[in-house]
Formats: sequence, structure tokens, C-alpha cells
Amino acid sequence: SGTTNALANFATNNGTFTLKNGRTFTTTGAFSNTGTIDLDGASTKMTFSGNTTNSGTFAMANDATVQFDAAFDNVGGLQAFENLVISSAGYMRNAAADTITIKGDFENKSMQNTLWDTTAATLKLSSGANHNLYFAGTNMGKDPAGYINNFAWDTLDISGSGTIYLFD
Repeated sequence: SGTTNALANFATNNGTFTLKNGRTFTTTGAFSNTGTIDLDGASTKMTFSGNTTNSGTFAMANDATVQFDAAFDNVGGLQAFENLVISSAGYMRNAAADTITIKGDFENKSMQNTLWDTTAATLKLSSGANHNLYFAGTNMGKDPAGYINNFAWDTLDISGSGTIYLFD
């Protein structure tokens, strides 16, 4: 295990980028993925420090983690994460009808409620697994205003999930 040093000018992935066996990698700026990001293994973690655009695929296995410290714009790519962390400066924007599948834990620590837009997206928890979900936002009850600038999702799909632990 260990840290993989940043690759000079690695700002675009059009092929397959693989990180495994407990390695960690942090991008140094804006990043575009039209290929496949393949993360495999416990303690394997890829952190995106700059704005990230995805029209490709995230393929994750065996408890790997991805973290976004800035914008994560999904423009039709496949999102299937083992563990997903959104830092306080990070946020998600998704094209209409995207499905974000979480196989493990989802930690939304974002403070960027006015930039976050998942109002047309589905958050799906994979079947049979236990999940820790850390949600951001303000509980406004049944008030429709609670869906504006408040980390709203169109659909939360928990069908067939194991135990779900909620945190805020």
C-alpha cells in the first residue's frame, strides 16, 4: 500500500485508469473521465481535488473509496460507487434521470447546497449490503421549500437493501 504520486498533466482519462491494493491517488486539478476509473481493494482511495466531469464509468470493488473535493458533474456516465465521500467544498450535479448506485457508504459532508443538483437523480443503495448514509441539508418537514437548495434527490431507492444507518 502507499500513495501514488500525481502524474504530470493527468487531467483526462480516455482509457482505463486502475488503482488497487490499498493505493491512494489525488488529482492535482480539473479532471475529465470519458473512459473507466477502476478502483479495487480496501483502503484504495482516489480523491479528485478539482472540478470533475464524468461521461465514462466508475468501476469499483472490494470497499474502495472515491472522494470529490470540488464539482462532480455527471453527464451521462455510469456511477456505481463502493464508498463515496463528498467533502465540504464538493458537490454533485447530474444530468436528468441519472442513477447513482452506492454499494457501501455515502458520506455527504458538502456545504455547497446552492451548487448541488441531484433533483432529477436517483440514489440507489445496492441490494443486501449495510450502508452508512451521511446526509447534508436542513430538515424542513413536508414543506416543498425543503427541496430548494437543500441537497434534494428525486428518488431514494432502498429496495432490497440491508440495514441502513442514517447520520447528519
